[in-house]
Amino acid sequence: MAQITIKGLKAIENMQDQAKDIVSNELEDYFTEVATDAIAMSPVWSGSYVKSFSFKSNNSSSRGRRIDGANWRFPKETGSLSDKDDGLTLLLGDVKAAFVDKDENTKNSSFTLRNDSNHAVFVEHGTVGKGGPNGPYANGGYKIFARLKRKYG
Repeated sequence: MAQITIKGLKAIENMQDQAKDIVSNELEDYFTEVATDAIAMSPVWSGSYVKSFSFKSNNSSSRGRRIDGANWRFPKETGSLSDKDDGLTLLLGDVKAAFVDKDENTKNSSFTLRNDSNHAVFVEHGTVGKGGPNGPYANGGYKIFARLKRKYG
């Protein structure tokens, strides 16, 4: 007679660990893409806006990142392409930090991308009349979060 006895079902534990790793990696890749799009869609004229994005898991009420943008005014541009690079670095760091604990990732019920810039509403919804930023979405607002929701659900 030939036989094998498996005690403690270690094989099942290994499969569960592999599944957690796969799910966590897929979620991290997904939110990395969302973060990259959020920064790419953001206007360059406000450096504080692109650097004020933050990402957290299981977050319902705490504030995110807020870079002081009190000096933004039009027509003076206060941002540059390097601000977008800085914003992307900060946001991708948040995404990576949210997925460090692979065991917790399968228990998280929500993931939140937010922008706590003091003029985020202005960027999202635009201006009434003239005097706002230039760009394809400027006076009607860039509607970054609505566009992300449409694309990523």
